[in-house]
Amino acid sequence: MLLKASDQRRICKGEPEGASLGKTFKDTSRLRDMTLASLMGTLTAILMLFQVPLFLPFLKLDLADGVLLYLASFMTYPWLILTVVIKVALFSLLKGDEYSWLGAFMSAIASLSLIIPANLFWRAFGLGLKRAVIGGILGIVVSTITMTALNYVLLSILFGSEKLKEMLLMGVIPFNLVRGSLALVIMVAICRISGVFLKRGEEGEAS
Repeated sequence: MLLKASDQRRICKGEPEGASLGKTFKDTSRLRDMTLASLMGTLTAILMLFQVPLFLPFLKLDLADGVLLYLASFMTYPWLILTVVIKVALFSLLKGDEYSWLGAFMSAIASLSLIIPANLFWRAFGLGLKRAVIGGILGIVVSTITMTALNYVLLSILFGSEKLKEMLLMGVIPFNLVRGSLALVIMVAICRISGVFLKRGEEGEAS
C-alpha cells in the first residue's frame, strides 16, 4: 500500500496519526475566522457611513459598535482587532476626505476599548444574560474613560482650555455612554434573536 506524501512526512517526523488532522482543522478554523473578520470589517465599515451627529458636530453615532460587540461574544480578541483594523481602513478609503484618518483612528480606539474588556470578561465568566450586561457595562466604562482622556488631549490641542470642560461634560462623556449603551442593546438583541450564546450562558447560571 502506498502512503500519501503527507503521511510519509508525518511518519518521518514521528508525529501521531491524528496530528495532521488536528493541523488541518486548525488551519480551517483560522481561515474561517479570517474570512469572518474580513466580512464583518467590511460590514461595519459600511455601517460607519451612516452616521448621525450627537451632542457635538464631530461626535457621530453609528451601529457598527453594536455588531462588533456581538462579535466579541464569540470571537477571540486578535480577530476582533483585525476586524476593527479592516473597518477603519475601509472607512478611510470610502470616506476619502483629509480628516477621515483622524476619525478612523478615534473610532478604532473607541471600538477596541469597548469590545476588548467585554470580550475578556465573557471569556472568563461566560455569557449569560446578566453576565452579558455586566461585561457590556465594563466595556462602556473603560471606553468612556479612554475616550474622555484621549479627547482631553486632542481637544486641548485643537481648541485650548477655554471650552474643554464643557465639551467633555456635555459632549464626549454622554456621547460615549450613549454609544456604548446602544451597542450593548444591539448585541443583546442579536443574541436573543439567535438564541445560542445567551441560552448556553443561562443554562450555566441556572445550574
